[in-house]
Amino acid sequence: MIRMAFFDIDGTLWDEREGLPESVAMAVRELKERHVLVCICTGRSTETIYDEVMALEPDGMIAGGGSYIALQGRELKQQAFEPEQVKSCMRMAGQPGSVGISMESRQKVYMNEGAVRMISVANSRKWKGMTPKEQEQAVKNGKIICENNFDTCNPALESIHKICYWGSRDGFEEFRYQIGSCRLVQEDLWHGTWFYEMVPEGCDKGTAVITLCQAAGIRPEETIGFGDGKNDLDFLQVTGISVAMENGAAEVRSMADSICESPGKHGIYRELVRRKLIRGEGKERYYGT
Repeated sequence: MIRMAFFDIDGTLWDEREGLPESVAMAVRELKERHVLVCICTGRSTETIYDEVMALEPDGMIAGGGSYIALQGRELKQQAFEPEQVKSCMRMAGQPGSVGISMESRQKVYMNEGAVRMISVANSRKWKGMTPKEQEQAVKNGKIICENNFDTCNPALESIHKICYWGSRDGFEEFRYQIGSCRLVQEDLWHGTWFYEMVPEGCDKGTAVITLCQAAGIRPEETIGFGDGKNDLDFLQVTGISVAMENGAAEVRSMADSICESPGKHGIYRELVRRKLIRGEGKERYYGT
């Protein structure tokens, strides 16, 4: 019996070009009617989660890659890097010719020039073929302002829970040494450049899932998880049923119990219907029949 469902956002609940499929809202509503707790499990900070996703009124929240955990309005965990670690990151980000570095707090994303350049290139490829108005809406939906604003961060006041690095492998090893204790949750090629995502030591999505289950009095075997990226591997290895998106990373698809269609093809809705976790009223529309 499934009593709790976990969903990654980008590439899972959210389609990069079309946003949140209407089928997701229908699926979530029916899960709730069947007393299944709906939880978000994302690397995004709480303030950068799309408004449409928050409108689903999730019961549980795992944000910042597991550095923030809440259940039904009750905060269970909030962990951040030490101020000295943030200062080290800022020093390295400000060096001439520095690589891409970004930091995230719950309220804001800080980037150096290199990070702005990398994200701008990625966005231009992602939004290819979109009209200027559609691109403007995509920026608004994304809730992340792409600007060189590192010097506006006050390490003593900001709670930074995620740091990202773009550069060479050797460069990253030096960067990680300077930062100190952290957990690497993602390593991948980003348009030809190595990308690394770090959170505070002791944080990850898998541990966060267990924490939420314990707080809700639910066994991990009674859960289902949907994800697409390498940083979803931790939590998909914990949930009772793991579902990978067909558009997801090969590593995720190879370990999942099943693979469902992409967000734009209503994959979550279809998988929940196939598993009889929702009745699927109006399913003919989403199955294209």
